[in-house]
Amino acid sequence: VVPHRRGRYSKTGEIRDLTDQAVLLLSALLRGNNGLRVLCWKSRAFRRRVKRMIENMRMNRETWTLFCPAWGFLASLQHSLESHCSIPEESIVALNDEWTDCGAEVAPLDVSHLLRASVWFAEIVE
Repeated sequence: VVPHRRGRYSKTGEIRDLTDQAVLLLSALLRGNNGLRVLCWKSRAFRRRVKRMIENMRMNRETWTLFCPAWGFLASLQHSLESHCSIPEESIVALNDEWTDCGAEVAPLDVSHLLRASVWFAEIVE
């Protein structure tokens, strides 16, 4: 709990913890259930929120570990029990065609910031 104006407290930390736990739970459910994973990819609202999450995953060398639950979630979205990476082509196209903000122009997803974070992770793991 973070101190806020006038002696009130912000529950940002608690909300972050709860969100991380929900992401971990959904990741576990997706890993063991290909049908659920396919249904998620078919949901327009789900794709829109995944795209927004990816766009907002801005990190640096010091903060990338805060995004570990999100990394696991993204991995569970793409892995099936039968193959290493099995996101259908139409799901990728649909994800890029989603808009994330009202009135914003639809643009393909930029993942360059995630590629940089992957390099940081690889350097640390070595």
